[in-house]
Amino acid sequence: NPVVVAVALGIGNAVFLGGGWAITGRTRYQTAGRALTLLACLVMPLNLWFYHAQGLMTLEGHLWAAALVCTVLYAASAMVLRDPTFVYVLIGGITMTGLLMLNTMGRFWEIAAPATFLAVLGMICVHLERAFSENEGPFTRRRFGLAFFWSGHAALAAGRLGAQAWEGHW
Repeated sequence: NPVVVAVALGIGNAVFLGGGWAITGRTRYQTAGRALTLLACLVMPLNLWFYHAQGLMTLEGHLWAAALVCTVLYAASAMVLRDPTFVYVLIGGITMTGLLMLNTMGRFWEIAAPATFLAVLGMICVHLERAFSENEGPFTRRRFGLAFFWSGHAALAAGRLGAQAWEGHW
């Protein structure tokens, strides 16, 4: 039964994610906890693939809603672990959710919509660097601000390269 398998995959992924958070927060095995959390975050989009492949949630339907849940969990991971590595995962999740929303609206194959989305996301991320304080603490400009800055440049580059590839201007 695809629904039972989907629920089991979701619960298993949540257990790994929560386990990574717990190991990082409650033991001295920080690297193992972060690795387990990162693995859970990287496997999470496979649930979306399974939903689509089994017809539970399709690309034309509301698969973006499940991607939004993944993105919220990515943001929670960055905040709980206070690790800038998860900023890159978060921006990837926002990108995935936004592109799935564009696909639902039927605008994905119009190159202007995805390129504009990636450019706007990139500019927001680049400017978010200044939202972080230069003072001491877990969420400083040097740690989290730079992660947003470089993620923004990656989003800008992806939008530009995608538009160039679509138009054939290599």
